[in-house]
Amino acid sequence: MFKTFPEFSKLTLADREEYEALIKGFPPLSDVCFPSIMAWWGYLGGLAVARLNGNLVISYWLPGDEERSGLSLLGTESIDESTCTIFDYLRGRGDPVRLVNVPEFVVNSMRYPELFNFQTGTGDDEYILTLSKYAVLDNMPPYMRIRVRKFIRRMGKDNLELKELDLGSDRDCQTLLDAVMEWPVRGLNNINKLEREVLPVAVNQGSALGTHAVGLYINNSLQAYCLYFSSGDRDYAIISHVRLNYDIPCIFEYVAHAFSEYASEKGYKYLNIHADGGSQKMRVLKIALKPQGFFRKYTIEPA
Repeated sequence: MFKTFPEFSKLTLADREEYEALIKGFPPLSDVCFPSIMAWWGYLGGLAVARLNGNLVISYWLPGDEERSGLSLLGTESIDESTCTIFDYLRGRGDPVRLVNVPEFVVNSMRYPELFNFQTGTGDDEYILTLSKYAVLDNMPPYMRIRVRKFIRRMGKDNLELKELDLGSDRDCQTLLDAVMEWPVRGLNNINKLEREVLPVAVNQGSALGTHAVGLYINNSLQAYCLYFSSGDRDYAIISHVRLNYDIPCIFEYVAHAFSEYASEKGYKYLNIHADGGSQKMRVLKIALKPQGFFRKYTIEPA
């Protein structure tokens, strides 16, 4: 069992079952799900959690990213009291008195929101896509639909295939990591330093994390891939990473269509493509996909 606040337990791969039992029933946020929180926030081994009034306190920490690092609260029980308890703890330590990365459903559980100040940064919000908008070619935005058709004509439909890769196989993991070294460092391949550092963790620990991989093969050669995982909500798949060979024109649009079609056939209805983390490049790419909505997250301070 995880320790009770203000004591913390280090979150490890062995804690997956217990952690997922605690977050069961919560909205499918990427920064809450085990595969994402362990890869993005726990890859340096500093991720810690604690229990408080039936809720979960999460210590998010990234070196050099003080703005997004700190304690967060996850749950719906006695949220006002729990928030004040954490504030008293932080005040006593001389740390900034605030919570970070708090999901909107937690904020909505507060009885006395007037006691707190709420700030939202667009870099923390997670993007939600309706898969049918991209799985069905005629539903795609016109400029994307044109580029997908151009891609299919150029490559030949019979030469295109999506294949699942096994993240429990050292060979398949190395194939994914080697491909990135060969493809141009631009677009989704060059978002930021953290993204590049986290990818090997997401690949090599993918089997333990519950992550899946699907690759686009052109003439039996891997030219793009997507890492994704399921959430507690069966309607949602969550993207971990996407990598593409940008030497091939229109490949981004085709991958958006092909993976959406693949995910739809798996029974998913929506795709969470996680927060952009303040990356302007990532924000432009994600806004271009015209998301249907967002999972909002907040920084909370005393009023």
